[in-house]
Amino acid sequence: MARHVMFLVHGIGQRASDGAVDGPVDAAASWSKVPVELLMKLARKYQSDVDFSLNPSPTGIRIVPLSYCDIIVRQLEAWDEFGSSDVAGAFAAKFPSMGAGRLGQLKGISKRDSGLFWAGPVDVLLYRLFLDGDIRTHVREQIANGLIGSSVGGVLPTCSFICHSMGTSVLHDTLAELLASPQQFGGFANMDIHLYASIANVSKVLQGRFNPNDSPVRPLGTPSEARFPACVRTFVNAHNTTDPVAHIGMFRPKWDPTVCDYVDVEVAKLKWVDVHGLVHYLENPSVHIPILRAACQITIDAAKEKKAIKTWEDSKGDNCPESLEVLKKKVQKLKADWDDKGDAFGPVEVAVSLVDVWRAIEDARAACTKP
Repeated sequence: MARHVMFLVHGIGQRASDGAVDGPVDAAASWSKVPVELLMKLARKYQSDVDFSLNPSPTGIRIVPLSYCDIIVRQLEAWDEFGSSDVAGAFAAKFPSMGAGRLGQLKGISKRDSGLFWAGPVDVLLYRLFLDGDIRTHVREQIANGLIGSSVGGVLPTCSFICHSMGTSVLHDTLAELLASPQQFGGFANMDIHLYASIANVSKVLQGRFNPNDSPVRPLGTPSEARFPACVRTFVNAHNTTDPVAHIGMFRPKWDPTVCDYVDVEVAKLKWVDVHGLVHYLENPSVHIPILRAACQITIDAAKEKKAIKTWEDSKGDNCPESLEVLKKKVQKLKADWDDKGDAFGPVEVAVSLVDVWRAIEDARAACTKP
């Protein structure tokens, strides 16, 4: 039981640990350990007595990690050609109905970079082209279980959501479908969403049935051409200008923060090679303070916020400035290459571009750890 539930959703590339007996179960259970511990630590930094954990009291705030990686890991484990250096050939054998055009695009992934593709970007294709319905149903059931399991006297708790990377697309699609269909989903379509925090949002570039700029998953007070009622009290959109994934996502809604509670957090500083990582995003006070205010109702005044941001900006990141500078230049090129695509893109283009992103980050990481 809890008075409020904070759901947390992962991005791509969640895999089982080495030696796991059950890969899907291990991936789903292990991905959230570090971000959950960080969120609890940050909340207690600003309010030491906050009741915020995986198992709070009935009047506390419960963290509920959601997963869809178990479906992806299960699919990969059953794929004979999983890990093949011939990415296009592996897809042709597994999904013979996949068009020649898309297979041709996958042929552009080199043998050298094929491992990077299977480690994460493949998730985009599996979600958008083959497993979208299964994944949305899986996530929706977890949300329902989290709300019912935290209800008090049959009354559902209020809730918040934090999602990252491809999880922004998965969660948006799941919630939009649910909120737009009260006749199908009943009381769950009336959930009271205090916060929706999207980090490195790719829901627009991976858009399915619902336009993320116009769906029910938007701040109260914003209009909709589709006439869906807005269902989110506070919407936080966090992106780093050096994170090429966030640039590929291009989630830039024209919501007016003077008429709705929309917080657009643009981070311009490159401190870490893992510029796309969820944990590094959450460590930034510009990101976690509006989240804690909205979801945990923690009072953090302007002076304390300013001091926290200054401390974060002055703190050291990865001790390899040359590698970070090389990464920054590669990211600028990746962003320019993506912009050259114009509007001609789909899930395959996104996945292939993510391979280039992963290569740039991997090369920078290798250079950064070199003795």
